[in-house]
Amino acid sequence: MNLPGYGRRTAFHLLTTVSALAGAGSLLAQTAPAVSELNGQIGYAGGTMDSCTGNNVDAGITVPVTHALGFQADTLYSHIGDGDFYGGAGHFFWRDPDVGLVGLAGGCLYRDGVDTFQLGAEGQYYFDRFTFGAFAGLGQINYASPVPFIDTNPTRFIVGKGSVNGIVTFLSATKR
Repeated sequence: MNLPGYGRRTAFHLLTTVSALAGAGSLLAQTAPAVSELNGQIGYAGGTMDSCTGNNVDAGITVPVTHALGFQADTLYSHIGDGDFYGGAGHFFWRDPDVGLVGLAGGCLYRDGVDTFQLGAEGQYYFDRFTFGAFAGLGQINYASPVPFIDTNPTRFIVGKGSVNGIVTFLSATKR
């Protein structure tokens, strides 16, 4: 991944901002751990996209780093039409289960002829049974320059661990 100068500066500013917020957050009276124990998830989604059948399998593992910090690693495999996609991501975060989450995340997706990445800061705010989240940073596909993006992800938890999600993405891109 070759970020231009402004990309390195942005990544550095995101890192220092997240570090400052995590440090300030650890001063609060946090009683519950960021990640209570090693845990994981696996998922499957399938359907039709542009007249092509798609099958997606994803998995992740989350581990406690300290009482207030955690790390999550994710993997993805998708078969859409005649294409196979492979991906991975990592998240390093401060989290208070009663307040929210602030962290850095990055990931990549590979398909023969297409390499993409995203690198940025993520945050979540927990309010009753709602989670308001956002992920913002830089993203790039191998044939274009990095562009800024913002993903939002409001979630409403209904019964137990069931939830309803909505995703809105803002992308600034120019065609070459």
